[in-house]
Amino acid sequence: MPIRVGTEPILKIIVGDNFDPDAKAFITATGISGTDATAINTLVLDLKSYGIWNKMEVIYPFIGGTATTNKYNLIDPQDTDGAYRIDFQVTWTHDSTGSLATTNATYGNTFFNPSTYSDLATGMSWGYYEITGPSPVYLDKYNFGAYVNASQFFSIEERNTEIDPKYCQNNSVFRVSFSGLSNERQGFRQFSSSGSASGVASLSNINGTAETTNTPGGSYPNLNFYVGNLNLNGSPYTNDRNYLAFAYMGTPLTSQERADYFTSVQTFQTTLGRQH
Repeated sequence: MPIRVGTEPILKIIVGDNFDPDAKAFITATGISGTDATAINTLVLDLKSYGIWNKMEVIYPFIGGTATTNKYNLIDPQDTDGAYRIDFQVTWTHDSTGSLATTNATYGNTFFNPSTYSDLATGMSWGYYEITGPSPVYLDKYNFGAYVNASQFFSIEERNTEIDPKYCQNNSVFRVSFSGLSNERQGFRQFSSSGSASGVASLSNINGTAETTNTPGGSYPNLNFYVGNLNLNGSPYTNDRNYLAFAYMGTPLTSQERADYFTSVQTFQTTLGRQH
């Protein structure tokens, strides 16, 4: 009801009434406000305008600076395993930069198992935004993925001179070397398959452009994805001590959609003052 002073109505304005409903659901679940809430609303609107939103199953914005706010899936912000909220285990740092796994035993269980998800039968896309932590380690370290065996895995391996997106194939395949890697570790990297789990996989570097493609073999791992570490047959393996500031999983994206995703996420990170 409007508030009246004398005989003239004064409309009560509620902050956020013009926000997107999906953004409002996340804001309500997390309790974020101010710039954080505005950034989420803009992100949702951008992803919808580019036709990306409906292709996503999981988006972790890592926003709000606490374990509670960072655990929620933007697509379905419920505090349940079925909604793929993150279960943070062992020692994490959560602050305005994102979420930082601080030991090799640290991990976050997403409860997202690609081998059992029917919408991913024709392929998968996934990506993450990384920001260098205070004590990074760059030799054979992981911050995302799951591994069953040499023909069933998704992972990102950080090395001294390379970033290895291992996408359902032999370890020696699809290894990507970036020049000046110490400066390029920060930012948004994305991967997408076209076709089945054994179809063509593509990588986009931090500037949103396509870097390389390959045709891996194998199948999706029948394990939950971990963030902040690698799920090695049900146990955390080792991590790279860097912040996660965004992560997603969904159905395949075109090269243009990955470029548009970069634009959307970079705007989001810039609003939060943590872009790279």
